[in-house]
Amino acid sequence: MSIRKNVVAVACGMALAASVSTPAFAVDYGNVSGNEGKSDVNLAIAQQVVDPDSPEKPPVIVPPGEKPPTTDPDQPQPPVVQQLKFSTPTTVGFAVTGEGELVAAKSSIQNKSIFPIHVDNVKVKAEAGWHLVQKADIENPATQTENALWFYFDTAAGEEQTNDDVNSYVASKTEDGLNIADLSETSKAKWQIPAKKGDEVGKCEFTPKGKIVNLTADIQDKKGVKAATVTWTLASGNFQ
Repeated sequence: MSIRKNVVAVACGMALAASVSTPAFAVDYGNVSGNEGKSDVNLAIAQQVVDPDSPEKPPVIVPPGEKPPTTDPDQPQPPVVQQLKFSTPTTVGFAVTGEGELVAAKSSIQNKSIFPIHVDNVKVKAEAGWHLVQKADIENPATQTENALWFYFDTAAGEEQTNDDVNSYVASKTEDGLNIADLSETSKAKWQIPAKKGDEVGKCEFTPKGKIVNLTADIQDKKGVKAATVTWTLASGNFQ
């Protein structure tokens, strides 16, 4: 999938076209006196524009810093985003134990771009009837909230302690979600994804974990019941 800041909603079944069309880039000229001129070769990450009224059309590539073309001056210009290439899990699938523990397989965000990228922001939104509560509420036997859910993406590896900095509660408290840049340096480093090298993609690996209490929803469907949506926003480069 391509775009930056890229917004990819887990379990939404949405596919973004990666094909592009290429317009002519703006060129600056300098006057030369004599018989020798020089041209700097500069590289920057391509930007793309998707027509919000016709999302099925291939996105248009525009040079960095330029505004997208618009045919109607009375209409707002569509957003310009960097063109990244990466993959996210389409579903975070939890198995619910008899004690309410949420168990899932290790997952990852995969960087298919030739430059490093990082997870910039995470948002979580509960479906109707589900409640994203803080860890303290999940651990409190007196909690009365029905379908109370708390989960996190554990980036710990090897002998490291569990890391629950990126969790459903902090990522759902406000419409802005959780900015990864606000985490500790150690946590931020876990959400930086190295560039693709040859056929080997860069990865940010994590294991979803969590717990649910006071379950009243019917989760008997073998295909699973959607309880929330996770939206990942990615950006180019590493954290500065």
